[in-house]
Amino acid sequence: MQIVTADNGDSDTINIRTGESLDFSTCGMVTHVCNLAKHPQIRYVVIDLGNTKHIRDSGLAMLILLRQRIRKLVWQITIVNCKPELKNRLSVSSLTTAFQFA
Repeated sequence: MQIVTADNGDSDTINIRTGESLDFSTCGMVTHVCNLAKHPQIRYVVIDLGNTKHIRDSGLAMLILLRQRIRKLVWQITIVNCKPELKNRLSVSSLTTAFQFA
């Protein structure tokens, strides 16, 4: 998993590129993103699931935890490049209303 922000520090967006599996190994990412989101210029978080093939229950829990911790700090959390089967997994877990999709 990779967290990408603008090198100059002027970006208002935190971009997260997930790995092949979204699971408990993302726990460190949640902490890091929460710390980054405390900066006043951060308004958006984009989670790119383009590389992700599997979302485990622990990965769902990490998404929920991330949303709970930063929803008052940022304006929008968007999931991009979400494969239909992953979106279905999120839908079954009632998470499609918790995030924006693009």
